[in-house]
Amino acid sequence: MRLRLARTELRSVARNIHDVVVFSRFIAESRPAQQNDPAVLDRALLESYIGWVGRRTVEKKGPHYGQPVSPGSRIRLLSVISTMLETWRRYGWQPVLPPDARIHRDEYPRQRGLKANFIDEYLMEQIESEENLALLDPETRTLVLICRDEGLRIGEALTLKTDCLKKTPSGRWALVHYKNKDKSFRAIPASRVVVDAIRGQHGRVRERFRDGCHWLFPKVSGNPDGKYPMPYGTVDTRFDAWRKRIRLIDSHGDAAIVNWHQFRHTLGTRMANAGVSGRTIREVLGHTSWAMQEHYSRIADDTLRREYEEKYEVRFNLKGEAVKVHRDADLAGVEWLAEKIGRRLHAVAGGWCGRHIARPCPKTAADGCYFCEDFQTDRQFLPIHRDTLARTRELQISATAAERPRAAGINERLATAVEHVIASITDQEHDELFPATGRQRSRPPRDREDI
Repeated sequence: MRLRLARTELRSVARNIHDVVVFSRFIAESRPAQQNDPAVLDRALLESYIGWVGRRTVEKKGPHYGQPVSPGSRIRLLSVISTMLETWRRYGWQPVLPPDARIHRDEYPRQRGLKANFIDEYLMEQIESEENLALLDPETRTLVLICRDEGLRIGEALTLKTDCLKKTPSGRWALVHYKNKDKSFRAIPASRVVVDAIRGQHGRVRERFRDGCHWLFPKVSGNPDGKYPMPYGTVDTRFDAWRKRIRLIDSHGDAAIVNWHQFRHTLGTRMANAGVSGRTIREVLGHTSWAMQEHYSRIADDTLRREYEEKYEVRFNLKGEAVKVHRDADLAGVEWLAEKIGRRLHAVAGGWCGRHIARPCPKTAADGCYFCEDFQTDRQFLPIHRDTLARTRELQISATAAERPRAAGINERLATAVEHVIASITDQEHDELFPATGRQRSRPPRDREDI
């Protein structure tokens, strides 16, 4: 176990110790006279242990009590002993083990297909209800938003630092967190909802500890100096109490139980069903294997969309500003992921919507997307924009002739916005064709307060 501590989390080592204790208990039951003799570790004993593990049932009181132990748990019990025997040989420990004292991989039970563990959308509607979220304390609400929108494991969310938000060169926010599984720091795109929630939580931490605490979620009690992060048991108890308070029920009217990790599955499922490529899901969720990525995307269409191959693309937001996504910039991975997620999740008429999948669409039928700060477009949509402009001007003229000032004003405002987008795109095309001319077209100022 000392050797495993060099590259394994402490809680994983603790679980391995429990597995070794289970093996010791088996030896004490099957060969009590030899339980303290290393020579007992022969092939016959190991074969008996494999069968004994296969017959085990869940001993912990709960909904699964008395049921057969899952294949994953049986594999873990066998692999820990197999690793121990191989380590014994590698370091030449005494006494020397019999040559056939091994547990082979083909003797592990067959792993069942991974269970789809996402939260049903019927339940998510209740969980995401603003009325229900308002019943959560601010800390737990922030954790729910982080796990829902960013797909972090609850352990990763609880160990976020107060400086976890970083801004990319293009102005996007990135959430930097420590990934426990491979002991590395990762940066992923952060939604506006999460950014606002984290800022509010940071403010509450500063009110309590000034600058003496670097945890975004410090332990509530017994933590006067802010040295310790909040334990999982605290937030799990809070979340369970909130679930009962809002009376979370499934489509059959029965009380529903959800856990923190299911938010991660739900984000992956939503992305897969929205057509996000497997590669992008892996990057967002931080998976190192395709098997885990398929755990999320197998319930969606398996057809992968076109990969993002360009060095960068030029798009224009509602202010007419060119939006460039550079792969070589700092935090380029965040830029690329945000671009991929936005492009795959929300294809709209005339461009793309960069709004996070978990945020509702605020547009009205009259305005469409031309007044939304998340709307992006490029030159390939020029025919659509020009057609929209022509039809809008016709409606404006008709409304003016019919003395309908409100309708005329709405169409005039929309036409001005479309003209602004067209001008931005055509100016960019001209600059690319004639870079020496430096032509600049005057553009009307646009501000959301003017809309």
